[in-house]
Amino acid sequence: MAALTAERRLREETWAYQTFKLPTGKTAFKGGIAMYDQSVAKCIPAETAAGQSDLFALGTFNETVANTSGADKDVVVHLKREIRVLWFKNDATDPVTANDIGKDVYAVDDQTVSISGATSTRSVLGTAWAIDATLGVAVEVK
Repeated sequence: MAALTAERRLREETWAYQTFKLPTGKTAFKGGIAMYDQSVAKCIPAETAAGQSDLFALGTFNETVANTSGADKDVVVHLKREIRVLWFKNDATDPVTANDIGKDVYAVDDQTVSISGATSTRSVLGTAWAIDATLGVAVEVK
């Protein structure tokens, strides 16, 4: 993506609740701690297990959802705090993916973000909260 050559419409949203995917075999109980598992790009209940030390805390489940079999199910999470996100274009070379939710993203230019710091040549813009094929990357600016 190239730098802006004219003004652009900035999309801004404020979230207290957000919908995430609950994987098969998991049950989310209303009021339970909701974590984002970056390794599978899905929301899961907090747990103690091997390889689970990198979970990103989201907040608490707003509903009970049992996903005993089949496809991933939507689950609504009451976020740990209200957040304000701005949508930016996703870099084609080093794109932010669903596995990067909760991680720092870097400014490539004045409208594009990347997961890569490009060997310390890019500055951290903020935290990735969502990815959308049309809207780009929802970033909570630091």
